[in-house]
Amino acid sequence: MPSAINWSMPPGSSLGTDPTYLLYSALTFMELGLVVDNVKTSLKGALASSESSDLAAYLSWVLRTVALVA
Repeated sequence: MPSAINWSMPPGSSLGTDPTYLLYSALTFMELGLVVDNVKTSLKGALASSESSDLAAYLSWVLRTVALVA
């Protein structure tokens, strides 16, 4: 099981084709720091369901990592 800061995509996850994931995964953490409010908005818009858990975990990891390097 990955730790809170060292996220990894779960095996068999469909996250790799999610438009939100594809948008943010193409950016560096420096670039993500410039759009951190957009990342937060995306996380707020995610459904609180098991179907969205991989996306929520990814976006949370992005936010934690951006905060770490800020």
